[in-house]
Amino acid sequence: MVALLRLRPLPRTSYGYQPPPRATAHGWRCANQECGAPVRRWPRRCRWCGWPADPELDEPWAHDALGAELSWRVRRDPGSGAGIPQERLIEWRLKDALLRRDRPAAAVARRAMHDYIGTRQAKDGWWNPGFLLGRAVFDALELGDMDGAAVDLCRWLDVFADRGEESRGSLASARSVMDAGVAFLTAPGGERHARAAEIRKKCVRVAGGCLRAAR
Repeated sequence: MVALLRLRPLPRTSYGYQPPPRATAHGWRCANQECGAPVRRWPRRCRWCGWPADPELDEPWAHDALGAELSWRVRRDPGSGAGIPQERLIEWRLKDALLRRDRPAAAVARRAMHDYIGTRQAKDGWWNPGFLLGRAVFDALELGDMDGAAVDLCRWLDVFADRGEESRGSLASARSVMDAGVAFLTAPGGERHARAAEIRKKCVRVAGGCLRAAR
């Protein structure tokens, strides 16, 4: 009986993703975004808020499900304009192309990301693209896309080098981009990359700005 239950397909999620028959999950979680409490077993509902549970999928299905969830969240509230779900979906599309080793699709996704950043910055010069670029850089490093990581990292470093921000809040963001610079230079092939010297120079420039802000 236990073996038969394990073969049962996982249910459709609250955001419309239907896991394929071979998909597996390591748990269940309340589908209410304001709750998100763990649920012991399906089809029981959350004991705290009464919402149904979504499966916590294993990879690679978790990646596919995340894309479906982010798309659903953006469609659900199209009037919200720019926001974290939209930005995560933009970066998800880039990561998805890298996972599929589809270089043309990755190039299109990266251009779309940089176009989005440019549009946001034109509207708000103080908007920080670090959340978006940070995820893109570390995903590219993880998946071996050193050229793409270099492009995104240089764009991120330029944000701080050009602004010369001196607020305490910007120091934490600057440390994040510096950590990304270190991760790039210590990754396989990073020190010998064609843009390694440029990245080191920009990291030093950002570090100098942090020192001046700390005085």
